Amino acid sequence: MEEPTSTASSLPAAAATDKEGKSAEFHPFSTSTPQIRAFHLAWLSLFSNFVSTFSIPPLIPLIRSDLALTPSDVSAAATASFAGSILSRFAMGPLSHLLGPATASASLSFLTAPAILSAAFVSSPASFLVVRLLVGLSLGNFVANQYWMTSIFSPSVVGLANGVSAGWANTGAAAAQFLMPQIHSLLLSLKLSSSSAWRLSFLIPGIFQLVMAALVLVYGRGRDRALTTESAKLETETASFWGVVVRYGLGDYRGWILGLAYACSFGSELTTDNVVAGYFYDRFGLDLRAAGTIAAAFSLTNFFARPMGGVASDAMGKRFGERGRVWALWAALTAAGGICFALGRAATRAVGIGGGYVRVFRRGSGCLRARVWRRAFRLQEVDGGDSRNDRQRRNHGRRVHSTPVVFRVQIHDTNQHFSHGDRDRRLFSPCHLHLLPSDQQVSLKS
Repeated sequence: MEEPTSTASSLPAAAATDKEGKSAEFHPFSTSTPQIRAFHLAWLSLFSNFVSTFSIPPLIPLIRSDLALTPSDVSAAATASFAGSILSRFAMGPLSHLLGPATASASLSFLTAPAILSAAFVSSPASFLVVRLLVGLSLGNFVANQYWMTSIFSPSVVGLANGVSAGWANTGAAAAQFLMPQIHSLLLSLKLSSSSAWRLSFLIPGIFQLVMAALVLVYGRGRDRALTTESAKLETETASFWGVVVRYGLGDYRGWILGLAYACSFGSELTTDNVVAGYFYDRFGLDLRAAGTIAAAFSLTNFFARPMGGVASDAMGKRFGERGRVWALWAALTAAGGICFALGRAATRAVGIGGGYVRVFRRGSGCLRARVWRRAFRLQEVDGGDSRNDRQRRNHGRRVHSTPVVFRVQIHDTNQHFSHGDRDRRLFSPCHLHLLPSDQQVSLKS
């Protein structure tokens, strides 16, 4: 008679995943499960994109001198980098659905790596601006990163996984701010000219990005086939439904407000990362390495600020409900705005460093919360018995029969339920929309 040890040993692994094969546990310092290995590939890939994008700002004082850049040239190039990251995000959503997040991520990294390598050959303000625009496109991998996390982690832990993945990846800006001046100094010690040194420095982030893209392509595509098959199936079954979802999403003023909050938080962070090294270099007379080290400290706070922002928001949500989350976001954004003014008026190095440090910490809370709330629409077919609405709960559990075709929709993570026009604001539960028979009409009115 066989021993039941093999069955028993498989139970913990089965218990750690939901019915879709998503991990219900998040242990980022372990590599024992394929989900965690994919997590590390995802954040390291996005980390390499941040390294590439922000490898240029700490060397701006040198580039500015060699290319005779004016302040308006530097500002325009930074704006181009920011614009590139926005434009690529619009494209990465559909690409992630079409190809899978891992394939989409690797493809974008391969396509943009030559841009950072070509930074070694810039010779004019125009070419510098084009390089910054193309390198900025790589930050669109943020979309693939977050979609990847939602595909491998269950709803109970996906918020934390999203926050940690994005936060750790964002520290790539800190790595670039710190390492690029050090690499430049190392090359200077090899008797290279300053101009040659900063140009050759861009080989490091370019090669790193290519290596991570290759690793993702080779080891990270296990989930892509299932996701693209599921997306194609849902697209066929619900093609007429997308218009309803998009129309409701674009018409919800709360989504636009949270979008503006995201622009104020993460947008200001990208802007700060673009100028902070030059700010300390010019305003306080620091050398290149010291200015880069201080700039790195700003970005390094993302390692804990984003996850702590999620923890603070969850705590406020448990204590005061959704209103508590809104107040937490408002407090973080208000504090960040105030410290922006303080940082701009800082007359001493210590005040400038301290003000910026706190600002990034507080901004992390608001940025994370805004990003989590602004999740993309996601369709997933579920059984009719899994659906519930507010009328059912008000009647103390009395059965309310639902239509057999039901789709779960995540909208802004407000987790509202739509069923025959009724809406419920209960937290931490999926959102459902019933597709009614042809003789009934779908209602999405508030």
